[in-house]
Amino acid sequence: MANQNVLYQLSQEDLHTELEVFGRSLLDAYRAEQEAKNKTNELLTAGKTMARLGVSRSTLFRWEKDGYLKPVRIGAKVMYNLADVEAIERGRA
Repeated sequence: MANQNVLYQLSQEDLHTELEVFGRSLLDAYRAEQEAKNKTNELLTAGKTMARLGVSRSTLFRWEKDGYLKPVRIGAKVMYNLADVEAIERGRA
């Protein structure tokens, strides 16, 4: 195919509109990425995890031992990643 140079002309208003649409799409993508990151870092207490999954504390301990749901320990607190809990919920649905 031959090398062709193509020139497009846009009015100032059309250029402004195109840049605005492009900027919004970038902002939407950034916000979605940030929301996903925040969700990944959000932690639930053992109590909230048990309530969401409808399981007992001994089940959480067994799941930890089996590597099914790994807790995040912060000092003496045992927390669980929201994303991991939601993955279990989706698997049960």
